[in-house]
Amino acid sequence: MDKFTKKPSFDLETITENNLAILQNLFRYYVYEFSHITLAGPNQTGNYDYRPGLIEGLGTTEDRFGFLIQSDHQLAGFALIRRLAPGQYDVDQFFITRNHTRKGLGAAVFSDIVGRYPGGWQVRVLLENHTAKLFWQNAILQITQGRFSVEQATEDGDTMDVYRFTR
Repeated sequence: MDKFTKKPSFDLETITENNLAILQNLFRYYVYEFSHITLAGPNQTGNYDYRPGLIEGLGTTEDRFGFLIQSDHQLAGFALIRRLAPGQYDVDQFFITRNHTRKGLGAAVFSDIVGRYPGGWQVRVLLENHTAKLFWQNAILQITQGRFSVEQATEDGDTMDVYRFTR
């Protein structure tokens, strides 16, 4: 089987206080991936900063939780989820490391997470992030068979496409 027909294998590890430092380290690479859109550069210590409170406290309530993604015995990314209301979820942040992209891993992880939490879902994507828009359109299409809506919204000054579906 080649990389296009082989279903990627992965493990999801719930983010807790015990592994939050791993997420904090990985999150800086995620912020770097956005730097061509946000035009943010590294700080004086060479790190890419993120908005305070974005990941702190994750996993301490039912409303904000996430997973570290492992694939091929390597850390491969993370998925952060917000519960908006009972049975309503938002993909807050989602990241697959470069060495694991374009192998179907992101779509497989997304499908698995949505399967674990049935209900209404939304995914927000910055308009300028063309690569992410293509990924999310395809991933959502795969699991909804085309039954989803998309509209534009502005949040914190950023215009986004917001995809919504029920599963």
